[in-house]
Amino acid sequence: MSSWFYSKDGRNKGPLSSKKIAKKVLDQELEMDDYVLCTKTQLWKRIREIKEIVDLVHSPIQGHVFRDIDIQQFEEELGIQAMEEEKPFIHFTIAEVIFWQLITLGMFGVYWLVKQNHYLKYQVDTGTTQYSRLKRFAFGPINPFLNVIKGIENHKTLNKAQVPSNSLVGIFILWIILMLTGVLMVLLTVTSLFIPTLFVASISFLAVIIPTQTYINNCHEKLEIPRTKRPVSFYVWMIFMGAAAWLFLIFIGRL
Repeated sequence: MSSWFYSKDGRNKGPLSSKKIAKKVLDQELEMDDYVLCTKTQLWKRIREIKEIVDLVHSPIQGHVFRDIDIQQFEEELGIQAMEEEKPFIHFTIAEVIFWQLITLGMFGVYWLVKQNHYLKYQVDTGTTQYSRLKRFAFGPINPFLNVIKGIENHKTLNKAQVPSNSLVGIFILWIILMLTGVLMVLLTVTSLFIPTLFVASISFLAVIIPTQTYINNCHEKLEIPRTKRPVSFYVWMIFMGAAAWLFLIFIGRL
C-alpha cells in the first residue's frame, strides 16, 4: 500500500499510510478534492482519484485499523528523498545570486549547480536510450550541467505550479555558444587575457542562473514552500571559494 504526503498551512506533512489519509477524510481534516503526493510516483493527485483511499473511505471501519507507517522503513526505501520533497530545489533571492556570483568571481555558480542537483539526482531519469547516449557524446562535459537545467525545467512538482515562460535549456545552450565563442576569440587574439576572460565567462553564468532561479522562486511561492535557511557552512564555502578565486586571479596578474 502506498504512502502519502499532504499539504496543510503551506507545509507538506507525512508520510501517512492510505488508511491514515482515509481517516483524515472521514474526520473532515481533508476533503476528497485535496491533493496528496504519492511517495512512489512523486505525483500529486486528488484524493478522489486514488482508488485505494476511496475504497477505504467508503468501507466500514473496525477497530484500530489506522496506524502510522514505519518511518525507519520509509527512510530506508526513499533515503533523503522524503525530506527533500518538502523543498524542491534551493531558494535564493536574485540579489543573493548576483552578489555571491560577483564576490566569488563566478564560483558561486558551481555551488548553485551542485546544491540544485542534490535534490534533482533523486528525480532524473537515468535511462540509457540511444538518444541519451548521443546527447552525452555531443555535449560531453557540459551534459551534467545541462541535465540540471533540464531537470528543473521539466520537474513535475514545479510544473504543477507554473510552466517556464521561456526555455531554460535554450537559454543555457545559447549562453554556452556565446561564452565559448568569446573565450575562443580572446585565446586567438589576446592570449594574456585568457584567464581573466574565463572568470568573466563564469560570472556571465548569471544569464542562466537568474531566469532559472526566478522560476524556482515563483514555484516555491505558489506551492507555499518556506524559504531555505542558510547554514553556516554556506558562508564558509562562499568565503573560501571567493578568496581562492581572487588570490588566483591576483597571482596570474603578477606573472
